[in-house]
Amino acid sequence: MTIDADLIVVGLGVGVEFVAGRLADAGGQFVRGRATVTGSRTVVVGGQDFRASRGLVLATGPQPAVPPVDGLAGTPYWTNHEALEAREAQASVTVAGGGAVGVELAQAFARFGTAVTIVEAADRLLPAEEPEAGELIGEVLRREGIHVLIRTRLWRVSHDGRDLRCTLGGAGPVHSQHLLVATGRHADLKALGVGAAGIDDTKPFMAVDDFLRAADGGWSAGDVTGAGAFTHVAILQARMAASDILGQAHEPASYRALPA
Repeated sequence: MTIDADLIVVGLGVGVEFVAGRLADAGGQFVRGRATVTGSRTVVVGGQDFRASRGLVLATGPQPAVPPVDGLAGTPYWTNHEALEAREAQASVTVAGGGAVGVELAQAFARFGTAVTIVEAADRLLPAEEPEAGELIGEVLRREGIHVLIRTRLWRVSHDGRDLRCTLGGAGPVHSQHLLVATGRHADLKALGVGAAGIDDTKPFMAVDDFLRAADGGWSAGDVTGAGAFTHVAILQARMAASDILGQAHEPASYRALPA
């Protein structure tokens, strides 16, 4: 049996229990499970088919991007998810990636007393930001005792059950208790099945137009669009997508002044 709805939203994000409660109060139905898109307005969740008459909104978050480093697949590494679940300070952590997530977690662990090394392939930390920002944060982290390696690539990882060894290009090996991989994020569009809705699933993020339209009868909002992994961006996009779905006049999306 297929369950019909006016609108289907895939993905509720952080604070899902709170959002689900508000959704139920507004007359919506909350279904927990992994969704797979099967058509322009259809999805399946746990073997149950759902069909939307008005449209489908895809608002799933991205996944950590794991680089093809030799030995990494057989190593018990962390992403930001596992790092945030840690219950105690670690003796030492190597952070692969000097972007916002890697820098933030590196500083947090260091302030809990962990010996931290950051490995970044670019010529500065925060390579996606203004050069001055990366240079400044590098100085701050070094003063706080963090070992910062720039212009350095992670080539190989090995683990003997206790000690984790990172072989680097241009520097000596680094030994630590844990390895945190923070080398970016991407949306797993193939796993979501968006190709069935006519959406290109070969890209790292979902392409949308200025009105958050991803396909005929399909909209997208939040991190999956690649416009910025920030709550305020997701809220802005959700409001604009809702206005477009309801046929209400609104300005096209603009990210010229984006707080980060």
